Amino acid sequence: MAKIFDDLDKHYDNEGALANFEGPLLLIHGEKDSLIPSSHSSDLIKAVKPEFKLPPHIIAGKGHNNLDFCEDIVKNMKGCNMFN
Repeated sequence: MAKIFDDLDKHYDNEGALANFEGPLLLIHGEKDSLIPSSHSSDLIKAVKPEFKLPPHIIAGKGHNNLDFCEDIVKNMKGCNMFN
């Protein structure tokens, strides 16, 4: 899987796009994601403008496609001052 992840970085400049983004950004990632490592969220947030940075929410025990919308995502948004 790491090869796929490395190849994606060659085609998509996510950090460049985030450097120009102006708005609150909440990254939610499954701790056990075997497709894209959760460390990717930590790397991406470094590119965000300081006034919009929020710590990534790494959801314990979750993978790439098994996050529960209400339990794992909405719950995290409600705890974030920028989204209230």
